[in-house]
Amino acid sequence: MRAEFYTHLSANKGRYVGFLLVWIAFVAGLAALMIVLNVAQFVVGLLVGMLLGGLPLFAHAVFLSLGLGNRSMGADAEQWTACELEKLDRRWKVFHDVPLSRSNVDHVVVGPGRVYAIESKWTARSDVERFLNGASRQAARQARELSEQLRAYGASRDVRPLLVVWGPGMATRLGEKPTAINKVPVVAGPHSEIWRERMNGALDRLEADRPAIQALTALLAAHEERLDADADIEADDRPLPDFVDPPPSTTQAAAEA
Repeated sequence: MRAEFYTHLSANKGRYVGFLLVWIAFVAGLAALMIVLNVAQFVVGLLVGMLLGGLPLFAHAVFLSLGLGNRSMGADAEQWTACELEKLDRRWKVFHDVPLSRSNVDHVVVGPGRVYAIESKWTARSDVERFLNGASRQAARQARELSEQLRAYGASRDVRPLLVVWGPGMATRLGEKPTAINKVPVVAGPHSEIWRERMNGALDRLEADRPAIQALTALLAAHEERLDADADIEADDRPLPDFVDPPPSTTQAAAEA
């Protein structure tokens, strides 16, 4: 997200530099005028400080206008959930950012006889019901797709969806007990200790689901191989710089020999 923000700034460098120069000139001119009018130095300094202090607010507004604000909070929500999942006992294995065909599962947790596909969300929207309805459907869809992926890698498992929601007021809105929305358990992130204890207390075996763990490990390894292969293809397709001579053909090499 930082790279995307900096790319936007680079692409609009002239516009923002022009705005910055005009703004500084305006502040300097206003300060000079107030000094000429014998305005108290404290008032001049306070006004100039307020005007210059508005520049970070402007940068923040640009950041939000690009849609990066919500994505940033969504990334934080994933980190918060990940920290809570790491507190599960040793019988649970946690995977993060598990790829699917067109998306990814934020967290996959494998325990004794259970596999959870966990989606983390952050929201401060007023239409919470609509948001939770869409997010729960997404969690259910990803759980079904992950179940198909595991089956393809030799582990036939019914993956259980779970939606963890963070944000102002969500602890009160959802309460301490899981709320079923579209048959998906929805829990508040701030009540993580409660739902984490429920997961630990639901164990019906002593050991984690080894076949499911092996299938997830193979799925992640296959994804990494595809990424490496795509990177190699991109590197091969890049044109050679002008100062690099192309490799000689077989005919040329034989003639030189």
